[in-house]
Amino acid sequence: MVRVGRPVLLYKEATPTWKWFSSERAVSILDVIADLRPKRIVIGGPAPDAIPITDYERFVAQFPTPHELKRYTLARVGSVVRDYVETPVDAEKLYQAYVEKRVSRAAHNFRTPFLRQDARKYDFLLKRLKQMLSQEETYPESVWQQQILQIILLLNLKYIQAIEKVRIPGEDGAHRFLDVLLVDSSGNVDVIEIKKPFDKGIVTQSVYRDNHIPLRELSGSVMQVEQYIYRLNRWGHAGEKALTARYTEKLPPGFSDPNHQSEPDHHHGTG
Repeated sequence: MVRVGRPVLLYKEATPTWKWFSSERAVSILDVIADLRPKRIVIGGPAPDAIPITDYERFVAQFPTPHELKRYTLARVGSVVRDYVETPVDAEKLYQAYVEKRVSRAAHNFRTPFLRQDARKYDFLLKRLKQMLSQEETYPESVWQQQILQIILLLNLKYIQAIEKVRIPGEDGAHRFLDVLLVDSSGNVDVIEIKKPFDKGIVTQSVYRDNHIPLRELSGSVMQVEQYIYRLNRWGHAGEKALTARYTEKLPPGFSDPNHQSEPDHHHGTG
């Protein structure tokens, strides 16, 4: 009889055998677990710290055997001796092959739950967008812009910040204001103008050669964004430094690289 020094609890429906307690080498399995100093050892049942019976039985079946210990000893000795003496037996390789064959443990699949969460996110965003389009007259333009911006940020996780009403230099000393400047994790920016589709006023109802033609509102928005990109490119590295300094509090610490000399990469989009 071996005293393990820790409370040991077995679930009332468990059906233990001698293998639960002693290995082939007459080593107390519970005593080995107790060396890890848990508060108690619980096997089976609903307790939060309980080891499931199936997992415990698998652990017992994979408990080191005398043959495995011999393999391990040879592997440790071989790792030293092979540096000085040529040996035809690769003990380390034999030990790893033995363990791989005996100890079966599948990799935990933690990717699937995240994929399911992503699917729920995309489904929610699609339903929200369809609802907004079907009831667009109930949304003030400012609310419409905020809702669309949230959808964009959730669909594009590369963006770390969305800055609204960004002032940039215009012609003859005047200034222009971007609706939204999206900053991604690489330091690139996207310029977007978000327009509410009043009375479906984005493209023509009729078609020309099987295509709907952009109306003035959409064409004007595209031209406006192109002008913003042109101004940002003309502003160059000086503009990059100015915007970084102006919005330092909204950007991650150390986001600016003082040694960075390349021009900013500007993209654009309209919605």
